[in-house]
Amino acid sequence: MDQHAANTVAEKPPFPDNVAHNRRIRPPWPAVTLWIVLLPVLLAGCAGSPSGPSHPRESAPPGISHDGFAQTGVASWYGPGFHGQQTACGETYDMYALTAAHKRLPFQSRVRVTNLDNGEQVVVRINDRGPFRKQRIIDLSLAAAQRLNMVQSGTARVRIEEIASPASPKKRYSLQLGSFKRKENARRLKREARDVGLSHIRVSRTKLQGGRYYRVLAGQFSSRSEARSALDQAGSHFPESFILAD
Repeated sequence: MDQHAANTVAEKPPFPDNVAHNRRIRPPWPAVTLWIVLLPVLLAGCAGSPSGPSHPRESAPPGISHDGFAQTGVASWYGPGFHGQQTACGETYDMYALTAAHKRLPFQSRVRVTNLDNGEQVVVRINDRGPFRKQRIIDLSLAAAQRLNMVQSGTARVRIEEIASPASPKKRYSLQLGSFKRKENARRLKREARDVGLSHIRVSRTKLQGGRYYRVLAGQFSSRSEARSALDQAGSHFPESFILAD
């Protein structure tokens, strides 16, 4: 019996059952609360720190240099089937002229094309859009292809470099003194403008809303401020005049 009593005492837990049980399952509330508060902040910080910019800059296609426009790829040429037809810029295609088609260079740009297989070069003017086959970067006229010695092969590995961009036309300003349906009235106003000392007076015919009108214009100014000064002087003689951008 003494042995049974000893076993009973040895197996008795050091704390009451309810105390031991409560201590095992009671969570560390301060630590849990702090974790709940910080978790959304940590998640938001991770979401707001992407590996790259949110709006990455568009990279240049393969073969295009960032230092001025230069591109490497395959050139082709087009000729008899398109000769005499209208190009994308409105010109008539001439396969005997040194021109080319490119997908994005501005019309009238001039580019140097180098045949990487034989070193031959030619300067062409962009006046059409194309080519529309993958891996091809420029479509040359027959004359340009002959310069590069690639007519027989049909295609060649080339490097193109823009050497001249089309110049933006300068805006000019004039004064419109009046507009008439009858040409005789426009001529009369032209004489009056000459009598008061205005220069570069001319009659310009135009169509507006399906009708033909004759506008009397004066002056050729390179800036709006110059045109404004002239308008201040002419306004007393021609109250309906205004500045017109050519």
